[in-house]
Amino acid sequence: MSITLDDAVQAIVVELQKMPGTTDKNETLWQDILREIQDSNAIHEHNITQIEEAIETFLRDIASEDKVALWKMTDAERAVYLKNTRMLLFDIVEEDLEAELLDEVSDLAYCIADNR
Repeated sequence: MSITLDDAVQAIVVELQKMPGTTDKNETLWQDILREIQDSNAIHEHNITQIEEAIETFLRDIASEDKVALWKMTDAERAVYLKNTRMLLFDIVEEDLEAELLDEVSDLAYCIADNR
């Protein structure tokens, strides 16, 4: 499987579009986030937590080699190797990916909200 950051962001947004909104149950979480940005130019902490959970679910569902390949596409790449084994520390990979994907999803939300 070859996945790009854009593919990952879109998959996460699709999941957010399936989740109910936190302030208006007639909206999806994604719509709720976009409205928040338009109203207050911010994403509230409880919705950031929801985005983080969607990211964690996404990362849990992809193979380790896909995580590493995706991580290598990010600006956050910090190749951390154990001195004796030259083994990549997967907790660093996942931590970096979670932060990078949160930034990417948030940037997309701001971009969409600003263009409404």
